[in-house]
Amino acid sequence: MQIYPTSCRNTGVGFSYFFGRIGSIVAPVMITALLENHRQKEAVLLMDLLLFLAGLACTLFPHETKGREIH
Repeated sequence: MQIYPTSCRNTGVGFSYFFGRIGSIVAPVMITALLENHRQKEAVLLMDLLLFLAGLACTLFPHETKGREIH
């Protein structure tokens, strides 16, 4: 059994690319707005929260398939 079947791999890559593009547009605007309003602490906390959530999302795929036979 495959954890991430080939048939849906391109869809996953497409979604990943889509959210990356949205994040690359939204993040600088949000951080700049927070810094211009003298809210440096909130800007740092927001970025820390987003990095933590990204790391948490990576733990949702704990299985390693390298070197295993895929059926």
